Amino acid sequence: DVWITKSALNKRFDERSVLFVQAIFERLFEVQLQLTMPKLTGYRFARIRILDGTTIKLPDTYEGRFQGIHCASVKVQVEFDYLTQQLLYFQLMNGRAADQPTGMDRLACIKEGELILQDLGYYQLDLFREIEKRGAYYVTKAKRDTSLNKLTLQEQ
Repeated sequence: DVWITKSALNKRFDERSVLFVQAIFERLFEVQLQLTMPKLTGYRFARIRILDGTTIKLPDTYEGRFQGIHCASVKVQVEFDYLTQQLLYFQLMNGRAADQPTGMDRLACIKEGELILQDLGYYQLDLFREIEKRGAYYVTKAKRDTSLNKLTLQEQ
């Protein structure tokens, strides 16, 4: 039942606070990976992987460490397996970081029979080709200049 304004919280948010929040997330991630969760059944996919990122605005005092586009910010990348209810990946990065490299970095863990769900920020034709080669599937939005056909994916 403690009420605090945004500006009061920002004034108390310092380097130790950043390290504390990061340590909490890392520990939660470690604990969550060790849990055995009941697997959801009835799906044809081995995993349903959902990868997404979000940007969180930080107080201006962090501009030097966490640069964003218009202000200090941190980008959080998270990948979650819907079927096992487990976190697969968690990363904090500079607020200006693009999503595309994370999609390519996660490619190494993709296995046959998995479904990958990603938004337009991860869009890369090379990534989709590699997912197909591994016998996995993906769902994403397509860029306007993309021509989809049965045989190939190509940007116009």
